[in-house]
Amino acid sequence: MRICGFLVQILEAVLGRKDIDDAEQFGVYVSDERTQRLLKEYVASLEADPELRRKVVDEVQSRYGKYSLIKSTFKGVGEKVARTGVLEMNLDTDSTMAFIKRCRAEGVTVNSAFIAATSVSVVDLLVDGGLEQDTYDIRSDHVLNARRYWSGDTSQYLGCHLLPLLPVVAKTPRNITGKFWEFARSVHKELQKKFNEGGPLLEEAGRHFMPANTDFDPTFQYEFCVTNMGNVTSLLTEGGDNVQALHVIRTVAMNTVPCTWSILLHTFRSRLILALTYNTSFVNSEMAKKFCDGIFYRIKEVL
Repeated sequence: MRICGFLVQILEAVLGRKDIDDAEQFGVYVSDERTQRLLKEYVASLEADPELRRKVVDEVQSRYGKYSLIKSTFKGVGEKVARTGVLEMNLDTDSTMAFIKRCRAEGVTVNSAFIAATSVSVVDLLVDGGLEQDTYDIRSDHVLNARRYWSGDTSQYLGCHLLPLLPVVAKTPRNITGKFWEFARSVHKELQKKFNEGGPLLEEAGRHFMPANTDFDPTFQYEFCVTNMGNVTSLLTEGGDNVQALHVIRTVAMNTVPCTWSILLHTFRSRLILALTYNTSFVNSEMAKKFCDGIFYRIKEVL
């Protein structure tokens, strides 16, 4: 996003016939040395704390053998040859601002409330598919920026510094009427706990103490994955008189991994922008549309 924003500034300067200082240092590409050092520290902490080590290993092992409910419920709905489908949806400005305001009033982050709404939308989809339960263990996986765990000012460090996916399970009721914000606070509490304890690093360290399991890989057995970059408006810049960034979406290739879908979320120019990328061998376009419609329906329902 920062590089795209810098490009907007360069184009604005060129079209405005302004001098460009090509000696300006935009940023510094760095290796993942800091992340690897942190990982070693987490491994050492588990070696020194047998009780914590047992807890972390048990949690990781608890996901072995558990398949995605979406995959198990909807079989044979996809294509024989996997492709990446993309569906983009935007929440209008008024609804986005109202959602942000309501989240603050309820004491949760926008991210937590969005995860809650998305978990409920997954349940709606599962019910439509014939899986009826009172509550559902909805697993979401989260992509985190490793820089959040580095010390000091990291604003100038460029590079793709992503941590392993962080799984979080939310016990999601089938009937959410009148209980959404209570549910959102429970999701928020669990997410913040995982974020603050360095969840992805802790889990990765825990795998150092586990035997290799080649029979089952739980990595992609989530119900949905989220990459939320928050408000990217200032990173992208809005340009000037000649060039302005008016809209931005992000996508990823999903056809090469055995998973259903991934949500790339951010706010830009006061609009919540969602790009759902999905693997067409597991889900179809109708399911994708119903899923996204359900998310925004649940958000607007509780404003």
